[in-house]
Amino acid sequence: VEDKTERHIVDLLPENAITSLPRLVLTNAVYFQGQWDRRFPEETTSSQLFHKDDGSDVATDFMNTSGVFNYYAGTGYEVLELPYKGNDTSMILIGPDAGTMKRFEATLNPSLVDTAMANLTPTFIDLSMPKFKFSYQLDLTTLLQQLGMTAPFNSQVADFSGINGLKNLFISDVFHKAFVAVDEEGTEAA
Repeated sequence: VEDKTERHIVDLLPENAITSLPRLVLTNAVYFQGQWDRRFPEETTSSQLFHKDDGSDVATDFMNTSGVFNYYAGTGYEVLELPYKGNDTSMILIGPDAGTMKRFEATLNPSLVDTAMANLTPTFIDLSMPKFKFSYQLDLTTLLQQLGMTAPFNSQVADFSGINGLKNLFISDVFHKAFVAVDEEGTEAA
């Protein structure tokens, strides 16, 4: 995984995750490096205040540019599309109105995204966007079970007989790690 993600995802499995019990470890590694179709000029990057949803501010580097971008203003949110070179992939940014993040997250669904995407219109925008980099890891086992995916985790019910012809396999753990960095040149993700 480390080799396939340009060393951004290291130690995917927690220590002691592999014992004598596992019969199979399935991994999936994805790496993306996209350059903006129109780079942000580095000389326009400046420190500005980022207004967090809790009302506090933090100083961070903002990239700045102007131009025509696909844009949509929905009720309580805005959507902007930033294409990568080749114009076959893009970053879709959805920004809720200030102070409404939690409420917006509760209403975010495929229909809202479909509506926004269908209504994107070329619009001249003065864009100021923070540079950012973060990594995230999560044990998905409990979350998947809470969402209703319980049978594959139950050794008495799981049926993975298509793998080995027996009904003796089940899922014990699901681990996830992610990395994203966005700067003037583009996006790197794993």
